[in-house]
Amino acid sequence: MRRKPPFRQWEFDVYIKYMTYFNVIVLSFVNLLKESVNLGVIRAIVLFMAAFWFFSTKKVRSTTFKYLLLFSLWILIMGTVTWYRYEFFPDKVLKVFLASVSFAYGLYFITSFQSFVELNKVYIVSILLIMITILVANLTGVSYKLYTETGFSLGGQGVNIAKNLTIFVLPFPIYLIIVKKKWQSLAMKALYVACLMIIIISLKRGAMLGFMLGMTAYFLTSGRRGKFLRNSLIVFAILFFTFPLYEPVLQQTLAARQHNFSLDEKNIEVEGRFREYKMTMQDLRQKSVLRVLTGEGVQAEGKYFNIIRMHHTDLFSILFGAGLIGLVLYIMTFSASITEANFFRRLETSKPIVREMRAVINALIAGLIGLSISGVYHTIDLRAVAFLYIGGCIGLMRSYFFSEQVKNKPGEKNSLHW
Repeated sequence: MRRKPPFRQWEFDVYIKYMTYFNVIVLSFVNLLKESVNLGVIRAIVLFMAAFWFFSTKKVRSTTFKYLLLFSLWILIMGTVTWYRYEFFPDKVLKVFLASVSFAYGLYFITSFQSFVELNKVYIVSILLIMITILVANLTGVSYKLYTETGFSLGGQGVNIAKNLTIFVLPFPIYLIIVKKKWQSLAMKALYVACLMIIIISLKRGAMLGFMLGMTAYFLTSGRRGKFLRNSLIVFAILFFTFPLYEPVLQQTLAARQHNFSLDEKNIEVEGRFREYKMTMQDLRQKSVLRVLTGEGVQAEGKYFNIIRMHHTDLFSILFGAGLIGLVLYIMTFSASITEANFFRRLETSKPIVREMRAVINALIAGLIGLSISGVYHTIDLRAVAFLYIGGCIGLMRSYFFSEQVKNKPGEKNSLHW
């Protein structure tokens, strides 16, 4: 059996720990410091150098990763089209690539249950970092955009932090599996409740839809439905009985939300996402088949439609900018993840954790689909978190599979390469 050479601990720490923490810190401060320091550019340089070093020394083979690279390549091609047609190069091109390669890091470095535990600990610490920044923001009075009049700050990202919390929250069933002590389990459940409060208070449609779709996908495919249902009922009971504590902030956020958007028919007709739907679909009906297939150019909708707003929904953003080809590749990144994970179902008898990992992969993909109404296919931090975890799950399942192959046929070589 061909095995990849063992990696050094510092490599694991850099790609799994420090880069995740780095993304979380940048996420919390990029908007607050943008007048003095461009953290976005610094992040792009750091992540690109890390990716260059990784792929110059390592090889990763995976159907999912192949489609992630193909999608990134097509976005690059259509970004070049944007440069040619509209004389600017879209930053979405690099963002899509830098988020996608995180899958390879998880696949390569998560090869044992202990390393998988470390990955989950990194995600738990990341949630704590986000909560600390929210706490400090409220103590110092720092806030950013959207609903600042509520008197409750969600830090440098504002209510958009809820989208990232949704991805960090979806693997919580596995977080609870890896903790051993009772007080740790109670602490994790308290943290889970706090995260749900933040998601509810934010009133972000994409975050709430992503969470609901993700948890539904987990429930339908998990082997721990009974325990999950009991825990969910307890959590919702706690949210119900503690409602008076966060009701004032929720009411103020709702009032601020209604100020920006209401459900009246005339307001729906001028709401951004509804307008982008009408513009994009009308444009598709009028243009040639070739333009429908290839798109007009990534991030070019502002100049093409002569508007000041970019598309806020992945479906229309990709369909307009990268065409049906881009949309199909985008969908295949999700489909390939599920297919690749399902290949290891045979391991569930000997390794029950495999079913839970598959369930969480399904949850993360469903969560990304729900979040896509908010336009997230180009967000580095959010997609990197999701695909790093998905890659880590598949990496551990691969290791289990190889171990089973060696155990059952010790004299034969395995032709599946890393």
